[in-house]
Amino acid sequence: MAGLELNGIFARMLGVWYPMGYVVAALDARAGVAAVEALLAAGIPGDGIRLHDSLRVLGSVGAIHGRGTRLQRDGATFTGALSDEGLLRQEYLDEAGAGASLIAVRAAEPAQVDEVRRILAAQAARGIRFYGDGFVTALT
Repeated sequence: MAGLELNGIFARMLGVWYPMGYVVAALDARAGVAAVEALLAAGIPGDGIRLHDSLRVLGSVGAIHGRGTRLQRDGATFTGALSDEGLLRQEYLDEAGAGASLIAVRAAEPAQVDEVRRILAAQAARGIRFYGDGFVTALT
């Protein structure tokens, strides 16, 4: 799988991580591999699936926070702390800190969102959410 991107699906909007058009969840590392296999078997394109282990997630977050000026970093921290997306992001980071992998799956249509949710739930994923255009939907 590709590395965690600083632009694209793991981009920051106003300093807050927001993977628009993706279903995102945390899950145990072994369950992550099984989830990817099940998603591929269900016909989800491989280029729309991103599975990242906890070390990669935490390392990438460190790289993101190390970029920009002090004012930009402080602004991103402030914006993240005051937004719902910032709180959701922190939940995922807490999961990664406890050793969980994060998965993001591109889902363009409601039926695909539901199928991805079903597959991830079968692997005991936590915090399953769809990041739409200006809204976040909890799927668990």
